[in-house]
Amino acid sequence: MRIRSAIACGGFILLCGAVGLSAQMRGMQGWGAPAMSGLWHPVVGSGAVYDVDRDGNKTTFELDIVGKESMAGKDAVWVEFSFNDSRMGPVFAKSLVGVDGQQYQTIKTIMQMPGMPPMEMPQGQSHPVQVKDIHQNSTDVGSESVTVPAGTFTCEHYKTKEGADVWVSEKVVPVGLIKSVEKGETIVLEKTITDAKDKIVGTPVPFDPMKMMQMMQMMQNRPPQ
Repeated sequence: MRIRSAIACGGFILLCGAVGLSAQMRGMQGWGAPAMSGLWHPVVGSGAVYDVDRDGNKTTFELDIVGKESMAGKDAVWVEFSFNDSRMGPVFAKSLVGVDGQQYQTIKTIMQMPGMPPMEMPQGQSHPVQVKDIHQNSTDVGSESVTVPAGTFTCEHYKTKEGADVWVSEKVVPVGLIKSVEKGETIVLEKTITDAKDKIVGTPVPFDPMKMMQMMQMMQNRPPQ
C-alpha cells in the first residue's frame, strides 16, 4: 500500500481510471490519510506542495483547500489536486468532500485537462468511507526533528503496519504530512501555501468519455517535455 494515500481523498480514485493518474494516485483508500485521521485541518486557502521520488522517477504535486460549502447542514470542503504531466501539461482535479467524525464522503468531483473545459465526473452511488486514525493504527516512534525543503519541523514519527515511516506535524495544514518513506517511494514537503486559489476555470460540463479518450490518446503520443 502506497503512502500517497495519506494525501488524497476518495473522489480522486475516479480520476485514476479516467485519466491514468495511477503513477501519482494509485491505492488511495488503503491505510487511511493523515488528512482524515486526526490531522485533518481543512483551512480554506491552505495548501502544500510535495516532491515524490518513486523508484528514481520524480514528480511534484500540490494539494489545496480551495472552498467550503454547506451540504445537508454539514460542512464540506473542496480539496484540489494538481500536477504537471510531462506529456499532457497541467492537470487539475478537485473533490467536494464531507467529513463526519471518522467518515468521509466524496460528494462531487470536477477535473480539468489541458485544452479542455472542466468536467464534472460521474459520481455514481457514493457511500461514506470509514477511515482509520493514524494515532490508533500505527506505532508512535516518538518526536523527531525533520528537515525537508519546506524547512525544519518537530514531527511525530509513526510506523505503519505496512512498514512505511511517516513524519507528521499538526502545525502543517491541511494534511499534516511532512515526510514519508517506504519501499521504492519517498514523499517530502516542498513548501506550504497560505493563499491557495482554485486553478480550475470555466463552467463545468458533463463528463464526455469520447473527448476524454481522444485527448488521452493525443497526449500519450506526445514526447515528454
